Amino acid sequence: MTAVTNQAAATATESATGTNLDAVEEEAKEEKAKTQGEKTRQSAMSFADDLICPISLELPWEPVKQDDKLAFQWVEKAHFAGSVIATGAMGLYYLEGTGVEKCLDLGIMYLTMAAGQGSDWAAYALGVTFSNGSHGVVVNKSVAILWLEKALGECTHQDLTDDMKKDGEKLLNELKANDISSINP
Repeated sequence: MTAVTNQAAATATESATGTNLDAVEEEAKEEKAKTQGEKTRQSAMSFADDLICPISLELPWEPVKQDDKLAFQWVEKAHFAGSVIATGAMGLYYLEGTGVEKCLDLGIMYLTMAAGQGSDWAAYALGVTFSNGSHGVVVNKSVAILWLEKALGECTHQDLTDDMKKDGEKLLNELKANDISSINP
């Protein structure tokens, strides 16, 4: 009986308004599905954006605290596995005392090992370090020139950025000009 009553009501409404209730209900369902689909799509896009750019003002987790000792341990493992980049990084860790006790001798040793294995970055770091005496290294312009020339010329592991290459060339030219002027007064 209810189905007949609903059918009669729908027929009466259709004849009074010119609108079929079933068609209206179907349109409402379709619109709701579209809206729900759009919300789902927006949610998925937001999730994808978070994956691409995870920086958010409201992080749902605690940021990871930097652990220099742990970082050094992993770099050391990579060095022992044969990574030239890790060998150079160990040199820098020792020079700066990052995650390990500062040791000038070990820092220079590891940077020299990496540069000897063809790392332009390690040779560049040695050149800069000997040119300005950073990390407590005694300034030695001849040694700085040697390492900068190696960094800019004959290294097989090319990791220097274009800016570092430009800076290295500029520093090398300055050191050579100063070295010549100090020989010929």
